[in-house]
Amino acid sequence: MMEIQRIKSAFDEILSEWQQPRLQTLQRDPNIVKMTEDLVLKVEAQRDPERWPVTDYTDDFKEYHPDDHYQWMWLFFHAPFYSAELADVLCFLRCNGSILVRDQIYGYRIQPVIGGHGWKTQQEYDDVKAPLTGYMNEVLALLKNLRLAEQQGNVIPAKAYRQGRLGER
Repeated sequence: MMEIQRIKSAFDEILSEWQQPRLQTLQRDPNIVKMTEDLVLKVEAQRDPERWPVTDYTDDFKEYHPDDHYQWMWLFFHAPFYSAELADVLCFLRCNGSILVRDQIYGYRIQPVIGGHGWKTQQEYDDVKAPLTGYMNEVLALLKNLRLAEQQGNVIPAKAYRQGRLGER
């Protein structure tokens, strides 16, 4: 995967040249002009909700662990923007028995439930989560952003709150 600093540097150079042309080498090269136009069109197209990933991820483990249902749904919504495979693996982890546990450093961490309605063995969990090693930066970003979104009140919908009396559960 390309280093973010290299990408940023190239985009900064392109923007600078387009805003205030000095050498005009970027504007004269038809390949660079075409690639820039294609990139702009692609980014603009991605802003259109009609083009967003159409995937339906469900929380099949909610029945056994409802406490983190909305957090998983938040992950299922955001993960496909990184990768369909990443979203699929997260869904497999949850539906087979994983929970989200708050973490001071990472925001959240994914923890398997071994036994009962969860995974049969740790090895079974490890085998299914193996593809996530290629998405570690994305997973860490998702888990941190989930915690931030939760702190800002953007994870649990207001309709899920129930009015009650002090001391009542």
